Amino acid sequence: MQETVLLPRLHDTAPAVRRLSLNALGRMMNLGLLWWPERVLRSLCDPATEVRVQAVELVGAWFEGSDDHAAEAPEAARWLAERSRDTEPRVAALAVRQLRRAALASQLSDSNFEQVSMLSLTAPDSHGLLRAEAALFVEQHLLPDPGQVLYPAY
Repeated sequence: MQETVLLPRLHDTAPAVRRLSLNALGRMMNLGLLWWPERVLRSLCDPATEVRVQAVELVGAWFEGSDDHAAEAPEAARWLAERSRDTEPRVAALAVRQLRRAALASQLSDSNFEQVSMLSLTAPDSHGLLRAEAALFVEQHLLPDPGQVLYPAY
């Protein structure tokens, strides 16, 4: 049934239908009824912003609390690093927020890790939330004692 009903809706021309179908897929995956991570990862490149936002949230939900989906972590981290350069600020900020999870951050390549870290300095002024998320990423994964910023003595 999923192949005949859900799969065509994930390719629908209407972005709202694709987003709702992706939401339904996420619920089915959470319930263990089916497992289609490649469909969710493919949706990260959807032309519609709302579909990409939904896909980023679903990918992040895989890594909440448990390591059940460790096999998907390397590819998910790579796709989220790509989405961190999204032209839509909400998608980019949400992708970096998901990359703050230890399971995903540990899977980033050196170049992707550096690229995400630099976003706090290089993101445009219109991407304020992205800059904040990137700064939190740096604090969690690069500073020796997260939560305490070291200031030079004058």
